[in-house]
Amino acid sequence: MKAGDLIEVEWYDCTGDTSWTCVDDAAEMMPRIVTSVGYYISECENVVRISTHSMDNDSFGFISLIPAGCVFKIRLLRYADEETHE
Repeated sequence: MKAGDLIEVEWYDCTGDTSWTCVDDAAEMMPRIVTSVGYYISECENVVRISTHSMDNDSFGFISLIPAGCVFKIRLLRYADEETHE
């Protein structure tokens, strides 16, 4: 992948419950599955960087850092240099 590619990232996000919970119910709790769509910026061992806004595929806004260890699927939706016509 390269900067500006449009991707979909599926990842586990932390969740919790602040109420009193029995051990059995707490043992059943699972992290939330989140789907994020954005422009790929980069990734490293610790994080996948995406953005919801792109200008000419070299300037990005509203950047999200997703912990790499929580990511279980990345799907390419469109290449950055792919022309679209409607």
